[in-house]
Amino acid sequence: MRFFLLMSILSTHNNFEEIIFIDEGRLLEEYSEEEYDDYYDHLKKRFFGWNSYIVEDQKDVYFVSDTLFSYSNQSNESISYKYVYETGKDIKDSVAVTGGISTNASTKAKGFNLKFDNKLQSKISVEQSKSITEKWQLDIDVPPFTKMSLKIRGEGKISNGVSHLYIFFIKVKEGGWEVLDVTKEYYWLVEEYV
Repeated sequence: MRFFLLMSILSTHNNFEEIIFIDEGRLLEEYSEEEYDDYYDHLKKRFFGWNSYIVEDQKDVYFVSDTLFSYSNQSNESISYKYVYETGKDIKDSVAVTGGISTNASTKAKGFNLKFDNKLQSKISVEQSKSITEKWQLDIDVPPFTKMSLKIRGEGKISNGVSHLYIFFIKVKEGGWEVLDVTKEYYWLVEEYV
């Protein structure tokens, strides 16, 4: 799964609650305008097309994309909750192939013109669709003065940088870009004392 985000200087990741670099690294939104200008200086003019400078290349990250629920118990008694989760998605694939084979031959023999034409055309199309549904139930007891949260967490690799678009050696666009490749995604149950 790949998320491509074309971002301006002050934008944020709306699809993720939290992104944490395992080692050092920074998101595009953390660069100052002076750093943008420094990175733009690495770019050379082109006759036509994009020219990019990569700042962060395939840096490992953890992320939290969504909090499914969060129950807090600030009483002296344990509280029971029942949580039902259901999600689904439809996947459709369609492939169409068209092709043809033709042959021809001709000859002249004793005043006769002999000609042979053969043509074979074929068209094949396949359409496949499937629906994936996930449903589960979680019964949970939240102890006194505790907060329980179920989050979708994952791991991925982030790359970002700056680019210029040139047409006839004239810069027509500039900006930053950021790509997050999601490599793993899982449910994460967190218990915190409040």
